[in-house]
Amino acid sequence: HVWPKSRGNYFGNSLAGADIHHIRPTVININSTRGNLKLGYITGTKREISYLGKGIGCYYGNGYFEPSDEIKGDVARILFYMLTRYSETDSKSITVVAESMDLLLEWNELDPVDALEKQRNDVGEDIQGNRNPF
Repeated sequence: HVWPKSRGNYFGNSLAGADIHHIRPTVININSTRGNLKLGYITGTKREISYLGKGIGCYYGNGYFEPSDEIKGDVARILFYMLTRYSETDSKSITVVAESMDLLLEWNELDPVDALEKQRNDVGEDIQGNRNPF
């Protein structure tokens, strides 16, 4: 889940909680390190997550998780989708899960939609009948 359940389980385990546009596959140590850290830029001490002994461009520190540049836009667009699609978020601030909306808008610009993200959106539509419009 890009919006961690521990940051407010607004979605449960069905409907939004099981929305394919909200769930991303990841390496287990990235997921466990991210845990319920807010998304944001790391200032100060920045620790890189490694996989099979190699750094992968994901960082954590000071209460934040910073995904690699290649997926920052994907993450932002997933959160835009969740905020738009589900009324459970209507009374919630994006700062529950991310540093700010400005940060997510910046990540959206930094990492435009690519072929893999388009393919995930097509498959998501085939499976559940809707698309992430972002």
